[in-house]
Amino acid sequence: MSKSYLIGDRSSDIAAARAAGVRPILVRTGDGRTTEQAWGDAPACPVVDDLVAAAVEVVGGCSTGRRCTDSAL
Repeated sequence: MSKSYLIGDRSSDIAAARAAGVRPILVRTGDGRTTEQAWGDAPACPVVDDLVAAAVEVVGGCSTGRRCTDSAL
């Protein structure tokens, strides 16, 4: 499970990922932008624009803890 990911758009998704022992990724789609804004300048996990960017994160496109944007892809 330590190599698995959970991609979500809410803080509860990120908490579920941590509880399950998997790596969380927040997407800005859905409720993700609101969640990211609530975190402020200290993201709780990698934050990406969409599911495609999340896939890039999973295969190593952005470093953990960075906010991945289209310009980073």
